[in-house]
Amino acid sequence: MMHLYATQGSQGPTTWDPTAGSGLSIPEEHDFESLAMMKAIAFAEKSWNPPRRNTPEIVGILRKYAKIGKLGHCRVYKDNDGQVLGGIQLQLEGDCGDHSLPEGMRHELRHGEAYVEWIACHPDATGRGIGSQLLKWADLFAASRGASFISLDVMKKNEGAVKLYERKGYVVTVNKNEDAVDRFFTGLFVWALMGCKYWTVLHMQKALELTECEATDDDSKVQPLR
Repeated sequence: MMHLYATQGSQGPTTWDPTAGSGLSIPEEHDFESLAMMKAIAFAEKSWNPPRRNTPEIVGILRKYAKIGKLGHCRVYKDNDGQVLGGIQLQLEGDCGDHSLPEGMRHELRHGEAYVEWIACHPDATGRGIGSQLLKWADLFAASRGASFISLDVMKKNEGAVKLYERKGYVVTVNKNEDAVDRFFTGLFVWALMGCKYWTVLHMQKALELTECEATDDDSKVQPLR
């Protein structure tokens, strides 16, 4: 709800990769511990467990994704010491759903859809444009793989994230894969899973259109640490 390995599975109409020159990279085995800890810390308030207890499960999922090729749809941003400061995972056509969720709760892609499975930034690295760069990569990469729109889920109480997504062109919409009963049980599941702090999940999406201007735009450089 709520990215050493070659991409396998669905490749879409082109193999162009907008990652080049962006400072983003596909995580490798030696990045897994750092990536898992960053993600666990970023989502700490949504878990009953302390971050360090959640990292082994996250590492295990990363290894599974590496084996099936889904990790090729993940990107991370690292500092000069190789520590992961931010990351994003896309679910594209042909990918399995989020292995951190029960099978019945995993997102089901619609035709032409790319889904942001998760996006996270280390709390000490916020405000540097990392999230914006990750979202821009997601737009370009998804469009280059043939997606016509991109979507994500976000907690309604996470007002900062909602506003960021709105600035990037996302709009709140109804998830057509869910009815009222589904939304109720989703809310109940979220409430129980995430420390009884959240209930309402907003589904947001935006249309994608890959243009030459977008492909060469370089206005989302990450600001250096000061």
